Amino acid sequence: MPEDKLICGNCGAELTTAARACPKCGSDPRKAVKFCTVCGEPITNPNAIMCTKCGASLKGSAAARGGGGAHGEMDPILATVISLIIPGLGLYFVWPEDKKTMAILYTVVLLAADAVTVVVGIILSFFLIGLCCFFLIPVIHLGAALYTYNEAMKVTGGKTLF
Repeated sequence: MPEDKLICGNCGAELTTAARACPKCGSDPRKAVKFCTVCGEPITNPNAIMCTKCGASLKGSAAARGGGGAHGEMDPILATVISLIIPGLGLYFVWPEDKKTMAILYTVVLLAADAVTVVVGIILSFFLIGLCCFFLIPVIHLGAALYTYNEAMKVTGGKTLF
């Protein structure tokens, strides 16, 4: 099944990932009730928390993005705050397992950018232009937080800022 599709958890109809309600049955397609929202497998146990065929989470919208696990289960605001404090770290909690390494790489690169900015700012502060470097640190953190918020909203099916 293409990545831009999901299966209605109530009736099994194939939908786009942007669908807020199933046009066939009217229910929230991400509420896995009778069908896995990733692979369409019928769910026979109403208390199941994961699909026995593909391993996708059957809780909320996490299953709608493909794959199982805990991705997408974190609140977008919490992930944004984490990335505001430690730039890029919120992506680790939002992205699926196959992108965790990339999230760690983003975090390391952004922390290195913080460190370089501080060192350059200290060195250049002797010439009074280094103080400008210290204004870049909040920009780095804010940019990482906004990017994390957008990625979290994509995963949870919400509306992105840009």
